[in-house]
Amino acid sequence: EKSLTIRKKLLGESAEVAITYHKLGDTYFQSEQHEKALIFYGESIRINKKIDDKEALYRASLDMAHCCDEARKFQLAIECYSSCLQETNELEDDMNAALVMKRMGEIHMNELKNYRDATTLFLDALELLRAETELDETEEKAIVSLIFQSGQAYGLSQEYETAIDYYDEYIDLVESSSVENGDLLVSDALFEKSKIYAFRFNPDFDIAIETMKECLDKKKKSYGQDDERVALVAFELAKIYEKAGLHA
Repeated sequence: EKSLTIRKKLLGESAEVAITYHKLGDTYFQSEQHEKALIFYGESIRINKKIDDKEALYRASLDMAHCCDEARKFQLAIECYSSCLQETNELEDDMNAALVMKRMGEIHMNELKNYRDATTLFLDALELLRAETELDETEEKAIVSLIFQSGQAYGLSQEYETAIDYYDEYIDLVESSSVENGDLLVSDALFEKSKIYAFRFNPDFDIAIETMKECLDKKKKSYGQDDERVALVAFELAKIYEKAGLHA
């Protein structure tokens, strides 16, 4: 912090001073002193806005958003990611814009329970990535993940048919690729589909049971009979049988 004081006296509110604020923010973030980190990130952002350094502003906003994530300040994280999104638009950086929207969607879905906002963000991110003519491995994985998350968000919004469509697309995509742990990825989608069939307004218990059994077989194959993740699926299958009996 002494070097920061010297730089401010010599250089004023310059790019060098903004970088120093950013680095101090990183140092406090790494030592889990989130409140101090946010103060220094905020100063870096303020100066970068003043000097109109869009690249530096994007990086500082992104790191501040990550810090807010860790500190569980999710609404502030959304604001920081929104700032990142504005900068990626101005920089015409669709890949990072899609990744930012993906993370915003995850926060809305998992932390803030804003399922419709999450759905919109996931779909917008998918649209950006699918518009790319050449995809690298990171982008391909992001697309696969976003399709699954879109299914989750639609399911939580009680738009069950659309959720099932996305899970089916996810399963087809995984099965047609050489992705690692493909059976496990498919089993996760089968698990979600089965719960929709069993617990939606007009349940179809036959399909729910068949789908959960398929999920259970894949989990056993991957983890073994006695794994707790297998036990979880078996428990969900028992719940469906019980619910089916109540509605027989």
